Amino acid sequence: MAHHWSGDEWNPIAHTPTVDTSLGMHFTDLPTAALHPGTTVRFTFRWRDDGRWQGEDFARVVVSR
Repeated sequence: MAHHWSGDEWNPIAHTPTVDTSLGMHFTDLPTAALHPGTTVRFTFRWRDDGRWQGEDFARVVVSR
């Protein structure tokens, strides 16, 4: 699986591969350290098995540490 994501309303778009946990889940640490708090990160993902896109977008807001 790979995440397809952006911190700037899909311009530009980044692709970050996921890591298989062997527990039936994948995860990705998106490199958001350079993004300002309040930035909305939008993402979706594509299944490696069949190349199918998830078909919906997800969003999270960057917060300060």
